[in-house]
Amino acid sequence: MPFGRRSVEGHQTSPRHIWQYFSHQLRCGSWRFGVAKSGGESAGVAIPYLSTANMFFVLTQACISILLFFAFAMDPQFVFALADSWIHKAPSPLPYQNATLTGRVENNDGKLRLILSNGSPQEFRGACRISLGSDDNQKEVGQVELTLPAQDTLLLQITNILPSGDQYTLAIFDQNGSRRFLKIAPLRRVSDPTAAIAITLTPVQSQRSKAIGTLSIVGTSPPRSTENSNAEEFARAASQVQVQARLLADEEANDSFILSLEFRAQRPVNGATISITAGKLKDKKTVTINPQSHVEFKLPDQLETEHVGYTLTGKDGRVLAKGELDLQQLMADDFVTVNDIRTDRSSYDPGDTVRVTTLIEGKARNGYRLEVSARDGQSQIIFRDQKVIGAEDNTDSLEFMVSLPSNATAPVVFEFRIFNSETGLLFDSGEREIPMNDTKSPRRPTF
Repeated sequence: MPFGRRSVEGHQTSPRHIWQYFSHQLRCGSWRFGVAKSGGESAGVAIPYLSTANMFFVLTQACISILLFFAFAMDPQFVFALADSWIHKAPSPLPYQNATLTGRVENNDGKLRLILSNGSPQEFRGACRISLGSDDNQKEVGQVELTLPAQDTLLLQITNILPSGDQYTLAIFDQNGSRRFLKIAPLRRVSDPTAAIAITLTPVQSQRSKAIGTLSIVGTSPPRSTENSNAEEFARAASQVQVQARLLADEEANDSFILSLEFRAQRPVNGATISITAGKLKDKKTVTINPQSHVEFKLPDQLETEHVGYTLTGKDGRVLAKGELDLQQLMADDFVTVNDIRTDRSSYDPGDTVRVTTLIEGKARNGYRLEVSARDGQSQIIFRDQKVIGAEDNTDSLEFMVSLPSNATAPVVFEFRIFNSETGLLFDSGEREIPMNDTKSPRRPTF
């Protein structure tokens, strides 16, 4: 436990505060160890009363300070290495929920520049793909593996590919191959001397295939030859407990998740205990199944592992269901993405109506919700809409009619986000710039 987190009688218990507290009592002559009598008096001199628990924490911190002092005196490098391991041992992040990823590609004085931003409180790891060409004919020119620090912006100078065409497509994928951001926009010419990190693009690799199907995780254990194991297997088969896991979005915190476990049993199960473990995370709850029930566990923002083990135990201690869940797989089982965003004309004037067509790929067994909006060059929302698609609907494209205000300024950006209708998990997000004829555009900020 970090120093300075607990308090004793209103005092901090960091080593410095403990030393100041001891020194003050010794200088004042008001502290001597003795047997406390009733009323807070000791067998000689009155001492400040500390409960057993508080005295334990005080002495524990003092002992740790003394040990660290002698360890530092004998081998300072060991203490520094130990402290560095404590500080830099960061837990693994959960899958990226509502990760705020944005980016753009520019022709900076004849060189291709990539600008990426991560507004999420978590580090993002994945890959970025770039296509160049015209509005109706583009070619993928390469990809780059990337790590985006939390709440940071990177300027990357592409050294092995020259700008070509007047349009680009930027796609960002996570480590599972699921796309998290898409942008289609004109390739603008800029002149910005800001230093950028030099990178090279590699040939595009085929995207990993994602299994789309019903998730039903039934707890099982490896077969054993002992009689006790056979008895457990028989009891488990008799109870016929099935466990179905889902990963839900936390409505109170966009970057948090809720693990939902649904139970079904042919016979009533009373007073069972469901426990989960994920690294140092351990939690358990009581559940009664008759014939079905569900339990939810709120997961922290940071976990040491992406795998969560669960065990359902009966009142008599027998294991009724047991298994392990892959959080990344739970997110990838259903997946819907926007494959392309098209407009009915090559350019528009203020006051025109834009027909935007989104091409949909994938399917979700619980359906999905597509939220769209459009903003002008002053970041004012000029259009907003959403459509909910059922699980049995085989729609592969959706259309939206965007009316441009007469005073609309470029660039006008059409944005989308796709969510699982039931769990609220984010499937995909991105944007496309609606091409405008010559209008006054606000000056783009530089980084």
